[in-house]
Amino acid sequence: MKEIDQVLTTHIGCHNTFYLANLYEPSDCAKPRDPTHVTVGKDDCIGEHSDKETSLDPSKSIISVSLGDTRKFIIRVRADWITSFTASQRILGEIDLGHGSVIEMCPGMQSLLSHEVPRRNEGDMIKYPTVWGCRINLTGRVIHSSSSTV
Repeated sequence: MKEIDQVLTTHIGCHNTFYLANLYEPSDCAKPRDPTHVTVGKDDCIGEHSDKETSLDPSKSIISVSLGDTRKFIIRVRADWITSFTASQRILGEIDLGHGSVIEMCPGMQSLLSHEVPRRNEGDMIKYPTVWGCRINLTGRVIHSSSSTV
């Protein structure tokens, strides 16, 4: 992690005090390198959310590094801001997160916007073919100095 943080500090200017690592692996993939063994709608994803942990410093950016399979990343206006709109009406943008992609979620983003990596549909399985069978996400955060745990 020290090497990743050095690269991010050099190229983005963000130094993080904590990294959260998540492995997103297809739940029913018997042969991870063979996309024919992934059942559509049951592969790895993370639902719509905002990172609102009280231990995070809200004046600092959150950095997300994506490794492995390419996935869709959706950014929306939070549902509690626009209650009369559907999830698809609240979409501000979609980004393809390929291997090595880095996203900076600037201060204030979590209070106004949400994000997700949705379940893949048949079209996504063609657009984002499984190469490694999984995706690793490293999320760099700055923890309040008074917080001892996340």
